[in-house]
Amino acid sequence: MKIYKHSLKIRNQAWRLVARFTGIADLHALRFFNPRVRRRMAGLGLAAYMLLSVAPVFSAVAPPMRSKPRIAATASANDALAAADRIAALEQKMADAQSAGDNAWMLVSSGLVLLMTGPGLALFYGGLVRKKNVLGTMMQRFSSMAWISVLWALFGYSLCFAPGNPFIGGLDYVLLHNVAGVSALVCALYLGKRIGYPREPLLPHSVVLSFIGACLLWVGWFGFNAGSALSAGRLASSAFIATHFAAAAAALAWAGVEWLRNGKPSALGAISGAVAGLVAITPGSGFVGPISALAIGFCAGAICYFMVAVLKPRLGYDDSLDAFGGHGAGGTLGALFTGVFALAVVNPVFHDSQGNALPLGLLDGHGRQILNQLAGVAISWGLAIVGTLVILKVTDLLVGVRVSGEHELQGLDLSQHGEVGYDFES
Repeated sequence: MKIYKHSLKIRNQAWRLVARFTGIADLHALRFFNPRVRRRMAGLGLAAYMLLSVAPVFSAVAPPMRSKPRIAATASANDALAAADRIAALEQKMADAQSAGDNAWMLVSSGLVLLMTGPGLALFYGGLVRKKNVLGTMMQRFSSMAWISVLWALFGYSLCFAPGNPFIGGLDYVLLHNVAGVSALVCALYLGKRIGYPREPLLPHSVVLSFIGACLLWVGWFGFNAGSALSAGRLASSAFIATHFAAAAAALAWAGVEWLRNGKPSALGAISGAVAGLVAITPGSGFVGPISALAIGFCAGAICYFMVAVLKPRLGYDDSLDAFGGHGAGGTLGALFTGVFALAVVNPVFHDSQGNALPLGLLDGHGRQILNQLAGVAISWGLAIVGTLVILKVTDLLVGVRVSGEHELQGLDLSQHGEVGYDFES
């Protein structure tokens, strides 16, 4: 029995040596080899065991045998390096995929913004003017696509992406809608009233065109606001949702107030409210949550209706396309409301020395941001007024800024382009 146990021990040791030299960790896996291979491996293991058993006798005269653990350790190190390389390659592929997704979203956003400028604004404003001015109004939108694209290639790109300051350059200091609205008011006051205003009703010639244009603006605005995140990530999704909710709420608010005041809602009022909501949410689309976007939209719809339907007739200025009532008032309102509803959980842009996100707006515990927003709005108003007056004066001295009374009565389509938008006789 002792001899049997000793031989069994020798056999087990031999098989362990076989597994050690072959790299097979599981001894049970050896049974899958055919019998001839197992016999050869067993013989190899027995020979190795006998050599290792007598190795201590020759240790004094023979150099030490290089042990297998070193080989195993080297193999493990090589495996670790190979695994690290595979992980690095995987991370690089993931980064490339994310970059490709971001680039794709930026291309789509650029196309959506172009959709706003071309068919969106052209149809929206083209429908609001009289039919003798429809082509002239659309041509202004179309020519801006060409001019701005060329100017962007020559000057705009370098100016925007170069380091800037609060007055020029850089993408960290961007004000748009309230500036555009205030400049529109300055232009309206500088040019004076249209012939016949307000004695004659100067109504939109095609609300249908304006309706289609407003729908295109709504869709295109997603590229405008969500594209400002510059990536296809969480912030873009948040801006996308805020933009949609604000437009929907403002459309309902404008139509609702109009319904209460006039006894019925109008299609023109509904689409004007949607545009007002899009304008108002733009300053805070990357900083406010969905419910705050609804609140901003409701306020914008109601207040912009008041500016257009009540305040403008009382003050008597002729803002034919209501750029100030919609963009000026809506943009200013949105900038101020950003100081109220901005949340660090939506966009943690400021951090303390430990890396913790700092509060942004009033609801976040930073009420002073309202004063910052108010100061920014006041500065932008001042720059818009002064800058627009200078541009108007210089342009007026060089080429003039208003067509003659004869051309105005004839219409911009014929007087400026020699064609008409609608030819019902041919």
